[in-house]
Amino acid sequence: MTHNNACPISVIMAVYNGGSFLAAAIASILRQTWSDFELIIVNDGSRDDSAAIAEDFARKDPRIRVIHQHNQGVGAATNTGIKAAGGRYIAIMDADDIALPKRLAVQLAFLEANPDISGVGGQFLTIDTEGSITGLDFQPVEPATVFACNHAFFALHHPTTLVRRDAFESVGLYWEDRSCLAPDYDIFTRMMAAGHCFANVPEIVLLWRLNPTGLTHSKALAQTLSSHAIRQWGFQQLSNSNPALAARIAQNLLMSFPTGTWFDHKLHNLSANDNRQYLLSFLEQFKHLSSFSTLENLMLRWLDGDNQVAGHLEQALNEQGLPWFAAQLALHSRPDRTVSPEVSAITLPDCTGNIQLSVLIPYFDDDNELTQRLDNVQNCCPKAEVIIFAVGNQAIKPIETSTRTLVLQTIDAGQNPWLTAAQTASGQYLAYLEPNFRFTADGISSALQQVEQGKPLVYVPAERYFLDALDDRQNPYPDPARQPKWTQSTLLGHNRLHLSGFVHQRHLLAAIKLPFSELDGIYPHALAIALAHRHELSVATGRHQVFIPGIAFSNRILPAFKQKLLTWYFDSGLGLLPEPGSCNHFDGNRLSELAKRIDKAYASGSFCLHWGNKKAFIEFFSGLSRPLQYKLFRDLVKHSHAEVLSNLHRQNRYAQIPLCRIYSILYKLLNKLSCFRQTLTRNRFTG
Repeated sequence: MTHNNACPISVIMAVYNGGSFLAAAIASILRQTWSDFELIIVNDGSRDDSAAIAEDFARKDPRIRVIHQHNQGVGAATNTGIKAAGGRYIAIMDADDIALPKRLAVQLAFLEANPDISGVGGQFLTIDTEGSITGLDFQPVEPATVFACNHAFFALHHPTTLVRRDAFESVGLYWEDRSCLAPDYDIFTRMMAAGHCFANVPEIVLLWRLNPTGLTHSKALAQTLSSHAIRQWGFQQLSNSNPALAARIAQNLLMSFPTGTWFDHKLHNLSANDNRQYLLSFLEQFKHLSSFSTLENLMLRWLDGDNQVAGHLEQALNEQGLPWFAAQLALHSRPDRTVSPEVSAITLPDCTGNIQLSVLIPYFDDDNELTQRLDNVQNCCPKAEVIIFAVGNQAIKPIETSTRTLVLQTIDAGQNPWLTAAQTASGQYLAYLEPNFRFTADGISSALQQVEQGKPLVYVPAERYFLDALDDRQNPYPDPARQPKWTQSTLLGHNRLHLSGFVHQRHLLAAIKLPFSELDGIYPHALAIALAHRHELSVATGRHQVFIPGIAFSNRILPAFKQKLLTWYFDSGLGLLPEPGSCNHFDGNRLSELAKRIDKAYASGSFCLHWGNKKAFIEFFSGLSRPLQYKLFRDLVKHSHAEVLSNLHRQNRYAQIPLCRIYSILYKLLNKLSCFRQTLTRNRFTG
């Protein structure tokens, strides 16, 4: 097949009834800094004004050609454009998206410099129908990571891709059968199976419109099922041709838990069957190729929803010296279990001297940013004491330090390095700075101001920056997604707590009871969630920074398992709240006794209700015969009145509904009366 190579790039834009956004999409291509291209618009039988809009642009710019055809679907329309194209490279562009000006230039330079790469995608921002930015998605960058991740989710975003045309032609172009609702995922999976390599540039190259009338939204569930079939076909091809590589990729995906982009997460939520079972089944079949231990295999199966392995996993945890986690797993699986190993509190020496703030900086193996974090602390809080301590196996590299910096090179075997650092610190207040986090002067000063005013626990939320998503100046792009109002409830409910955000009074650690000897790999998470559940949290006005690394593979099976159980432990009222349906065989007395234990733990401040766990407590307490006798339920009625009434109605607990309404009215009246009295008192003193 011969082609006119007058221009290197042919941009293919298929459109069907896309008149609302077509002009903006075409204009974005015409604004490219690389101008040597042709734009082929394939009108796939549109019934709106798409054809007229495309023809109008074509009359004004000779680089544009418009092809009209009867409606045949996006795969056939894209094939029509590729067959008519003259460029060596094919750029895919959707008719409702906006390409950023440097897209073609950046991607062409990448492919010219990397002849072994068949195609390249890029990072993208999401926008709504009005064009407002709503979020950011980033894909893996390195070719090997793209290839591996493509067996878990579509690791190339189709409308960001620039591909060598011979790669398309080598697999026969797009599948035109309309039963395939993910033709983009299909063709890239087939190209990878044929040996083609792909990558993503770190630059943001596209604004991807979340269009309610588009395929992604209108046929999302069917598209999910189509994606499942494609994904499993691709992995089957790999396992047939190279079982060792398939095993390595399966292990990387299973142990790293890559979640994909907004799009993949959305599709995952649409279908409960979108799991990694086919990867587990492969490793089960080829056990000699797997390096997972028995414990890791059991944890993976449990994390994947297989509760039948709980008994074996509990035994394996005990054998591995993790009795506390074994006990929580037993409570999770069998709520009639009541015995849990005793855990000790943190012992801290008395605070001496006049040091106000101690900042704890952990040093991990191959930590290449310790100096930057140390400089960051000295710039934002120069009077703070700094404790640097090793968490991994490597000694801390020699660094220049001030007289206020203490380096703990060696920590006794069996001692928790985080505890040792906290016990060594001399400050009245403690703060933490983990890798990828940075203090800001506003954040740390606003937090210190609040603790000095008597707030025991202050949290500084972090603005997120993505290391694998770069702006025009090659800087990490800030997360543009709209953030909720950060409170103790939303921070816990959205799982957005990081230890590096806390500044707190030193003595708060003494109230924390955790299995410290079992917290390797998750101590920062454990301490953060324990502090937030045990103490009232105030949110600072400033913001720190956290830099989100790109997708990479590392063994996170044990930390992920521990984090899930520890989060469940606190969210379920110290492991007391049973999983839905697990206590259906309990009689009224046993349920009442369980409710009393949960209420006692709640009243003592051992855990807190928040946005993420209150639904489960509403469900449980609404099913009791006299729920208003419990403080926890009364607080739910006060603060989540509508949700409680809805749940009572759903459970046919009609007798409780008027009682809850009366209690809510009385609470509001008493609250107003209290405010009125405070106003009178203030006026009396000021008058």
